[in-house]
Amino acid sequence: MSKLRSWKYFAVTMTLMLFLGMGVLVVLPALAMAQLPSPGPQLLAPNNGAIGIPVQRVSFSWSPLDQTTKYRLMLAKDEGMTQVVVQAEVTSTTYEYSGKLDYNTNYFWRVGALEPRSSDWSSTFSFQTEVARPPTTPPTDTLLLLSPPNGALGIPVQPVSFSWSPYKETTKYRLMLAKDAGMTRVVVEAEVTSTTYEYAGTLDYSTNYYWQVIVLEPELSKPAGVFSFQTEAAPPSPKVMAPPPEVPKPPEPTPLWVWGLIALGAILIIVILVLMFKTLNRS
Repeated sequence: MSKLRSWKYFAVTMTLMLFLGMGVLVVLPALAMAQLPSPGPQLLAPNNGAIGIPVQRVSFSWSPLDQTTKYRLMLAKDEGMTQVVVQAEVTSTTYEYSGKLDYNTNYFWRVGALEPRSSDWSSTFSFQTEVARPPTTPPTDTLLLLSPPNGALGIPVQPVSFSWSPYKETTKYRLMLAKDAGMTRVVVEAEVTSTTYEYAGTLDYSTNYYWQVIVLEPELSKPAGVFSFQTEAAPPSPKVMAPPPEVPKPPEPTPLWVWGLIALGAILIIVILVLMFKTLNRS
C-alpha cells in the first residue's frame, strides 16, 4: 500500500514538473517577443511632401499608440536626422514648435513612443516652408512694380506671386495679367486691398506674360508701366522604371538568455522522462 502511495506521489510530482517545463518552453518565448520594440505611430500633419508651411507656430500631429503615455519627436534639416532642429518629449499626440524655421527650406520629422514601452521610429515625413515675403516699403508718390522683376526668366508656373510698392493712401488696386503687352489676352484680373497678389492657377511653360497694376480707390489712376516675365521650361518627362524588389526585413534576433532558458526547460523535461522510465523499470 505504501509502495502504491509512493508511486502516486511520484507520478503527481513528475506531472507537475513536466507541465512546468512545458510552460518554460511556451511562456518565455512569448515574453521575449513582448520585449521587442513595437512599430512607431502614423504621422498625420504636416503631410508628407507638403509645401508652403508657415515658418512660425508649426503644428505636428500623429496617431496614438495603445497605452502610450509619452512620445519623442525629432525635427531635422536632413533625411538622415543629423542636422537636428528640435527634439521634444510630449505626453499628447500633438506638438507645436514655438521657434521660427527658415524660409524655403526642406525639413524632416519623425515620432516614436517612449513610455511605458519604447517603439521604433515612425516613417520620416518631409515638408517645405513658405517663401519669404518681400519687405514692406512705405507709401511713395509713384507706384512701382517689384516682383516678378521686369524681364525675369524661369518664373515657376505655380504659384506666381506679384508685389508692388504702396501708393499714397490707396485702399484698393487692380492687377492685370495677360499674354500680350497690349493687355488684351487677359489671363486674370483681380482687385486687392494689399500690395501683393498670388495667382492660384497654373501658367503655361516657356511663355511670356505681362502684368500691370492700377489704383482703384480712393481715386482711379493711370496704370503703372507694364512688366514682363517668362515662365520656366517644362520639366523632362520622367523615365518609368520598375520599382526595386522589396527586400524582406530580417526578424529580430532572439536574446541569448531566452535560448538559455529554453535549453534549461528542455533538459528538465529530459531528466523527468529519464526518472519516470527508471522508476517504471524498478517497479
